[in-house]
Amino acid sequence: MHPYPVQSHIAAHTEPLDGTGQTRRVLRRTLRARRRALSARERRAHADAVCALLLPSPLLRGVRHIGAYLATDGELDPLTLLARLHGRAVQPWLPCIAPIPNGPRRLRFGPLQSPDTMRRNRFNIAEPAGTRTRPGWTLDAVLIPLVGFDRTGARLGMGAGFYDATFDVRRDRPSQPVRIGLAHSLQEVTMLDQLPHDAPLDAVVTEQEVIMPTVR
Repeated sequence: MHPYPVQSHIAAHTEPLDGTGQTRRVLRRTLRARRRALSARERRAHADAVCALLLPSPLLRGVRHIGAYLATDGELDPLTLLARLHGRAVQPWLPCIAPIPNGPRRLRFGPLQSPDTMRRNRFNIAEPAGTRTRPGWTLDAVLIPLVGFDRTGARLGMGAGFYDATFDVRRDRPSQPVRIGLAHSLQEVTMLDQLPHDAPLDAVVTEQEVIMPTVR
């Protein structure tokens, strides 16, 4: 059953609670297990459904440069969508992180490459090799992976904070891309408490619907 229900008890904790009464660590573990439990067939079906919903959406109108990601750990896979966007002359860009542990938290984006030319970052995730990168704010839209979400646009990520730092709306930038979270519907929760540095989503797309955030 989803979304994840609000709990009536508040346990002792050493980290912020979200609106379900669970620590983010506990909720993250629960939701990651939930999406990993989906079969390969279900994941493909969800990716196809998201593609069908998002392609005609105004969210992608006029987009020429789009940030994306390579799905891991049961995430909603955007590759089906990217293949369709290629026919519209849309250039996909993938996130790159600093190669050293103490590097900046902000992501840069490199062009999508064939698997044999990619490199592995310190989290063992493939990313574009080479020096041709661009900052996130120069993209028209960005597809963002997530662990959990609610209908206000709040996002629960993996906890490293790369996307929040990259798309921090408090930073003075000439523009900001449309931030689109991709998720399986079973990743929805009743409410997430947003922290000041959290970057909100402009939309969330699941296999069931396009969700435009509501005012909390």
